[in-house]
Amino acid sequence: RADAAKRLLDAGADANLQDNTGRTPLHAAVAADAMGVFQILLRNRATNLNARMHDGTTPLILAARLAIEGMVEDLINADADINAADNSGKTALHWAAAVNN
Repeated sequence: RADAAKRLLDAGADANLQDNTGRTPLHAAVAADAMGVFQILLRNRATNLNARMHDGTTPLILAARLAIEGMVEDLINADADINAADNSGKTALHWAAAVNN
């Protein structure tokens, strides 16, 4: 999957295109725990690390909600907005606490 993602990005695919729920490829990589694709998107300058789904979920919030610690750490290190809140007012820290992470 990572090789295909790299080829698509190199060919000009939009790293921030959203589906009908507002999910970007970065959200999808987090949801699938697809670390290879996640790393490629993270290194891609065009990728919006703070993109929001329609419910306000950012990739960092999603990673915290799914308790994927490596992705949480990588997003923080890449300067994702740690204080971003979803539409219910919950930040990544709220979600990490809620899932006992």
